[in-house]
Amino acid sequence: SWRSLPRICQEVALFGEATVCRIFGDFTGPRLAGWVDVSRDLGFSLVHSPRCTNGKSSTDPALIIGGMDILYTNPTIDGLVLVSSDSDFAPLCQRFRQAGKQVIGVGRRAILAGGKGAAGVLIEACHRFFYIADDLTVVPRDTRDKVDKPKVVARGK
Repeated sequence: SWRSLPRICQEVALFGEATVCRIFGDFTGPRLAGWVDVSRDLGFSLVHSPRCTNGKSSTDPALIIGGMDILYTNPTIDGLVLVSSDSDFAPLCQRFRQAGKQVIGVGRRAILAGGKGAAGVLIEACHRFFYIADDLTVVPRDTRDKVDKPKVVARGK
């Protein structure tokens, strides 16, 4: 939920400065209107990814391409914060880790609770993972040994 983004930003600020802040989605309808408003308030850029055909979203590939662009064109960035409960993004997280970048994941507790199966793949691809609880609090889940604080963090929705 867009309502949790200010709290997520507070948590991420403990690890470093977020320099590239993007929200990916199809913003043509009212469903994502809250994200538009919060992006303005928090200084995020919206990356509009309209549907190519009925029933097919182009948001996931746009986020992956955007992440890879950040990885290869911004050498000073030393981390990624991914706010998603979708395990399809685990390879992106793994690629950032392979490049020596710190990876922090944030996802909905209701979807990822237990960290097994597909959910576990996303959680384990991150150095640290935080759950968004039903009351919109952000709760840490220890996934790896303690990591150094990254100086700069990139994040995407």
